[in-house]
Amino acid sequence: MKRKSSTITVGDIATRVGLSRQTVSYILNEKGHLFRPETRRLVIEAAEDLGYRPNAVAKALRSGKFNGIGLVSSAGLDSGTVTSEKIFGIHEVLQVHDFHLVSARYSDEFLVSRVFIPKMLRELMVDGLIVNYTHRVPPELVQQVENSPLPTIWLNVKQPYDCVRPDDFQGGALATSHLLKLGHQDIAFVDVFRTEEEILSRDTSFHYSVRDRWKGYEAAMRGAGQRPRLFSRNPRLSPSESKAGPFDWLEGPRQPTALLFSSEGGLMPALMQMAYQGRRIPQDISVMCFQDGERTVGGGYAVDYVLVPHRLLGATAAELLIKKIQQNEKQKDPVAIIPCKLCAAGYSVGPPPAKAFVTQRKRGAKA
Repeated sequence: MKRKSSTITVGDIATRVGLSRQTVSYILNEKGHLFRPETRRLVIEAAEDLGYRPNAVAKALRSGKFNGIGLVSSAGLDSGTVTSEKIFGIHEVLQVHDFHLVSARYSDEFLVSRVFIPKMLRELMVDGLIVNYTHRVPPELVQQVENSPLPTIWLNVKQPYDCVRPDDFQGGALATSHLLKLGHQDIAFVDVFRTEEEILSRDTSFHYSVRDRWKGYEAAMRGAGQRPRLFSRNPRLSPSESKAGPFDWLEGPRQPTALLFSSEGGLMPALMQMAYQGRRIPQDISVMCFQDGERTVGGGYAVDYVLVPHRLLGATAAELLIKKIQQNEKQKDPVAIIPCKLCAAGYSVGPPPAKAFVTQRKRGAKA
């Protein structure tokens, strides 16, 4: 008859099977490979029959490990967003290694304070950190991580080591090369949130991915002997106003035959504006964008895209961090750069039209 699990100890199991406490402890604490299969089976069956449950706190105190990883992000919406795909990827790896995830969002003031790392160790009881602080990283936070005893991996940010990020330059070049191979020559890069000056300068107030995607697009265009075109936010408009459309660059003469959006931002209003104009996709114009997951955009539109592999980013960060924890050392590891993937099934991308689409500027249009 099973006893209550809270009263069962290693000594009880040892008495039941006639083995030493040390032998039973080894088998129950992942050192069973040191013993014969029949001995391991005897101990495990006795533990199950008695209803034994290991004391996680006691185990952590003995080993100095909690089997926990902290996912830390900034409370700032623009620099601390954690996509669901990243979290799915992290969880998939943690389940394999029997680790758990502790997620925490803190203000920048707290992240750069001296109590941040001690809190992670004392209260949240984690063995390592994944830091999802994507741009404008405070130097004080970098120093905190450098000086802490916790192994750390930075996620989706440019750091010289111990970080995992996508190859956005490769993604921009990949999409543009695909359009060029289909015969397009007049391809425009679209970003409705940033102005042309911001994208072409060294402004670090926004995530590096936008500029890297533009540079990848630009390199592919110039490599093919074509002139790059940038459709960006009108400085007179706020990002939210610009995102809503309508867009000046979809009106008037010399329309491109293909558009590459830096993200899903502004894509739906642009598709609706083109539908109002009578443009067919992809017969009259091809459209592509960047996405962090495999899905259709809002409204049910099926759009060809470049997949920024957020799930793989999360999984890779977790794998690298667990390796650091298991090796019990805090050496600096090289940056892991994950390539983007082209997802082009011909939904919104095709050969250029035989005749360029011409539309007249409509009243009320804005950039």
